[in-house]
Amino acid sequence: TARLQAVKCENSLRAGVSVAYLLSKEFLDLACRRAMAANLTFSQLKDPFWFGPDAIGKDIICPRDGQPGCALVDTLRPRFRRSC
Repeated sequence: TARLQAVKCENSLRAGVSVAYLLSKEFLDLACRRAMAANLTFSQLKDPFWFGPDAIGKDIICPRDGQPGCALVDTLRPRFRRSC
């Protein structure tokens, strides 16, 4: 429904990735797996995370605009999302 879509959009707009996620083993494993290297800077993760056939969120409908491709925060479990 339109109301549900509006709530999802608002939640997405107010959400941020938690520091707990960025410091988690889950994020470290994801970064190492995608970059196929260790000790990369956050900037160096741009291409492995956001471009190519396996881009994070590319097949998930964005709650903000209803189009394919969503933000990292929209792929996270609630415990790793925080209000901004």
